[in-house]
Amino acid sequence: MAVVQISRIQVRRGRKGTTNVPQLASGEIGWAVDTQELYIGNGAVSEGAPQVGNTKILTAADNIFDLSDQYEFRKGDSLIQTGATTRSPVRSTLQDRLDRIVFVSNFGAVHNTSVAQTDALQRAIDNIFLNTKTSPENRYIIQLEPGLYRIDGTLKLPPYTTLRGAGKDKTVIEQTANLPIFETVNGSSTIGNYDTIVSLTANNQARNIEVSGMTLRFESTTPKIYNTVFDLQSCVDSHFYDLKLKGHWDGNGAQAASIAILLKSFSASVRSKKNVFENIDIEGFAYGVSSSHDIEDHTFRKINFQTLLTAVRLGYDMDDFDETDPDQLAAYLGDGQAYGPDQTLVEDCTFKEIYHYGFVVYKGTRNMSKNNKYYDVGNDGGTSTNVTTSVVKIDQFGNHTIDDWFQRTEELCYGSDYVTVSNSNSVNWDSDTVPYVPEIEGKAVYNSRIVHKINPINTSGNWSTLLRLPSDISKTYQIPYQYNSINVNGTRHGVLHVLIDRENDVVSVTDDFEFLGSDNTLSGDANNLTFRAKLVNVVTSVTGTGDTAYIEYRNATSESTVTLPTITFTITSRA
Repeated sequence: MAVVQISRIQVRRGRKGTTNVPQLASGEIGWAVDTQELYIGNGAVSEGAPQVGNTKILTAADNIFDLSDQYEFRKGDSLIQTGATTRSPVRSTLQDRLDRIVFVSNFGAVHNTSVAQTDALQRAIDNIFLNTKTSPENRYIIQLEPGLYRIDGTLKLPPYTTLRGAGKDKTVIEQTANLPIFETVNGSSTIGNYDTIVSLTANNQARNIEVSGMTLRFESTTPKIYNTVFDLQSCVDSHFYDLKLKGHWDGNGAQAASIAILLKSFSASVRSKKNVFENIDIEGFAYGVSSSHDIEDHTFRKINFQTLLTAVRLGYDMDDFDETDPDQLAAYLGDGQAYGPDQTLVEDCTFKEIYHYGFVVYKGTRNMSKNNKYYDVGNDGGTSTNVTTSVVKIDQFGNHTIDDWFQRTEELCYGSDYVTVSNSNSVNWDSDTVPYVPEIEGKAVYNSRIVHKINPINTSGNWSTLLRLPSDISKTYQIPYQYNSINVNGTRHGVLHVLIDRENDVVSVTDDFEFLGSDNTLSGDANNLTFRAKLVNVVTSVTGTGDTAYIEYRNATSESTVTLPTITFTITSRA
């Protein structure tokens, strides 16, 4: 009968403690009981070992990503030197290297459209930006991988939050509840206890927030959800770009909460300011951008506004009060609602199918619409035949529009469908019954370098309508023009000065021009072109108040019918 002997193999063992593993003999194995680590002795240099010491043996208890000095940026590339010398490269653990890139999936957010991802997304934000609010080195960028993330609550944005998606319509956050998608909170917030205004100060207000590269939309439901995408309370120095904001408003009235970007200020000293919004598509809201507070120095650049009631609404429903009364002034300053928005710049933007105003300032100063394009704005969702409101409305002096282009100008100013005037028994009226509601309404100065072009024909010495101008209030127009004709041996450059006095219902036009050519006599080519103006009642066929000014011209030159003469001009107005 065979005898089987079972022997137990023992290795050196002990606690690693704080003194580390002692030097093991050549080939000797040592087990650290307290840290569950296994080592083997290197052996002596005389035996051929590269160095004296112990080598760690990987086991199931080891985290491979936590091994020290393993990762080196572009290791082996002779063109890269990461350390002070080529022999001292900068190294880090794989764990440290991977932790520098944060994904929402690290916190459990997945592309499961049947399960709300609110908690997982908020957990990622909280752990990176609330737990580390005093440690700038830990404020990483949170990446949202491509996919649809459905939420059923409002995501809170504390100071320094940085969220980056994969791009518009690649990363999508969809709100399924009747709540804002994002809301800023101050730095006094803790996880689960988010503070917007209770402990808000200038030191802890929301700041340096970045949200980019995603679509933010509301779920398509019946009834529709009308709410806000960004509810920004006293937010400063933040950047929002490469976004699509999508709601479901489509001519559905003044839905008060349907706002893409809402800007608020807690007080005069704790206000929203110096935020930048760029390359954003805003569609399907009652209001694209709205503020009824003392916000300051905001920039909106390359924004596509589409299918909105009002695109940019500043100073809405703010009270007028006696600013010389110190008690009233202090009260309104304390609420951040004294003077209205200041230094808001909207530039290089496109406005399409805006039912009412494209840009309106009810209260505030130094706000500017610059180099924007306004299509089908103020037409109640239709064309210029349905014109109902102005495109830009400014109720307070000190706001401007510069170099904006208006589709309304091409259609209602000199479009062939609207410049004809009936004249019956010396009563002027426009049978087209389309009043020229102004592009710019109110206390505004409009300076434009947009060049318009008209091809007038030979009038055989008769008067004909050249263009129309709004005469809603008393105002002046300056219209620099240039007239070119192949049948005139020269060219004419001038400025039409149009003065409209609505208090007395009169209009005048003067022409200050220069002519370069061979025939500039009183009866020659230089004086063949003359202008006059009149107020026309567009909506009725009776004499009286005229709501539109008609600039007429008479051309005594026999023009070519093959190559038509041209008049090019720009318009500047002051109300």
